[in-house]
Amino acid sequence: MEEDQVIGLNRFASYDDTCFYEMMLKEIESRSFSNNSSLKNEESRENSETIENEENNNEIIRKYMFIININNDDKTMVKLADYYKSIYKYRKMKKYYNYAINTAYNVDAMMKLGKFYYKGKQFKKMCKYYELAILHHNNSDAMVFLANYYYTIKDFSNMIKYYNMCIELHSNTKNCIVSNYKLGSYYENIKDYDNMKKYYFVGVDYKDVNSISSLATYYEIIEKNFIECEKYYLMAIEKNDIISMYNYADYFREKKDFKNMEKYLWMALNKNDTTSMYDLLDYYSITNDYENIKKCLKKGIESEKYNKVIKYDKIPFSYLKIYNILKSINNPSFQVLKHLNKMTNNIHVNNYINKINLFSKLNYIAECPICYETKLNIDLKCAHTFCTDCYTEIYDSPCPL
Repeated sequence: MEEDQVIGLNRFASYDDTCFYEMMLKEIESRSFSNNSSLKNEESRENSETIENEENNNEIIRKYMFIININNDDKTMVKLADYYKSIYKYRKMKKYYNYAINTAYNVDAMMKLGKFYYKGKQFKKMCKYYELAILHHNNSDAMVFLANYYYTIKDFSNMIKYYNMCIELHSNTKNCIVSNYKLGSYYENIKDYDNMKKYYFVGVDYKDVNSISSLATYYEIIEKNFIECEKYYLMAIEKNDIISMYNYADYFREKKDFKNMEKYLWMALNKNDTTSMYDLLDYYSITNDYENIKKCLKKGIESEKYNKVIKYDKIPFSYLKIYNILKSINNPSFQVLKHLNKMTNNIHVNNYINKINLFSKLNYIAECPICYETKLNIDLKCAHTFCTDCYTEIYDSPCPL
């Protein structure tokens, strides 16, 4: 958001201030219905178009206008405004949203205009319609949207005001829980830990996993209270919180309890967390646990459809070795085969495959000078030959001979 667009934005002292409505009505581009249900102009009609001409534009407009002219139905006004939005006629869209507001204080119209002006970065008008939704309907979405907006422009007093308003008026709702967590997070960021705990503890009562997980990391890193830390990590993990699984694994890594570290990284990976795959591969590369390397890489690739694309540069092996590992997997899944096929386009992998084909035809079986096993050997750039496994290990390194 562009901060300079909201400098000098009018604030209203209280959301229940009766003067607020009068001020808002003056600012809204007003248009009212006359006694015979015809609509007065709120702004210059596009190309001096009359309502009769509007009605003849198409069947959808005729249907909506018939209902509006019969009973001033605000919900139909919103549907007509939605239609004009879908065909990019924003002036008419705004006109009918405002009709719905003036006719019946329609909350959908208020919220949709607020969102429209937010996307157009007209933040003063956005605030106006969200404030209307709060004034007439105590709308919790409007409270959260305004609080989030004030956070982005660093107006923290108004941010706190609207989050607390949502908590007070909409207890035990999704928006209340979100507002509670956001305030806890805010106080954590400014190191006001007393207020932070106040809101996070309420979040625990609401069984909010974000509040529970945040308390766990707080007790681990700030207070060093490991009993409480473990209590809240386990509480969050029971709710299948992947972040807590990963953080708990990291907690055990710091304690050099690698068995539990491995346990919780696998727990996260089984929930399709590819970040845990990278950490497990780092660990298995140190312990030379080739079977778990295969298992871990396979699971990570199969999790890709639920998560981020695998980044090979984060894996502690060369591109060529990764190809070799995937090639050695028994009963590879479709995702593994897809990766293998893609990897063959790499020049180094392609050269490796061609060398295997060539030396297999030559039946070049020899003792590898590194592992001393007698098997198929292929040549490096230096012309020395090594078995295919050792070749992938030393491909990016200077020749050991």
